[in-house]
Amino acid sequence: MTVKDILEGIGRFREPRWLVPAVLVASAAFWWLQRLRQKSVARKTAVSEGLRSLILTAPISELADSDSSEFAAVVMDLAFADGVASVVATSLGDASLYLSNGGAIIGAGTQFAVRTAAIEFVRVAMNHRATFAPVSKFFYPEPGAMRVYLRTGDGVLVVQRSLDVLGETNDPLSPVYEAGNRLLTKLREA
Repeated sequence: MTVKDILEGIGRFREPRWLVPAVLVASAAFWWLQRLRQKSVARKTAVSEGLRSLILTAPISELADSDSSEFAAVVMDLAFADGVASVVATSLGDASLYLSNGGAIIGAGTQFAVRTAAIEFVRVAMNHRATFAPVSKFFYPEPGAMRVYLRTGDGVLVVQRSLDVLGETNDPLSPVYEAGNRLLTKLREA
């Protein structure tokens, strides 16, 4: 077979008239589905971020049913390469888990084990209040880090540590991290 034979064979090949439009329609449909998926994830992320922000910024009178001077809340953000898990607890026993990719477990504090772990998490964080510093912006930590926000009637405080440090040493914040992980376990079991 010579080059001339190959070129003549290519010249005789004609694609069906429907092939090019079909490929264009399939490409457009694929692009459109990808855009829908991206918008869906963005909406879910916005909802999770909004719920997290609410606990950190809403007036305490809107968050606490009873005496707001005794109200406290903790948001523990655990950052990983693929996103952030925010474990939320209040002194009233409310507990939730928000994922930066849009997933969530909301209102699990109605279960006794979760409620008990939530109250304990807030108590432990309050006992370590002296290690926190005032903050007015509520950013997620960098991957591999934990950031804990403590919300009280006096404002919002924050502390941050590397997850490696908390897992391998006797860091003063290890009890806070451990209490948050106990709550996370109870939330996942709920």
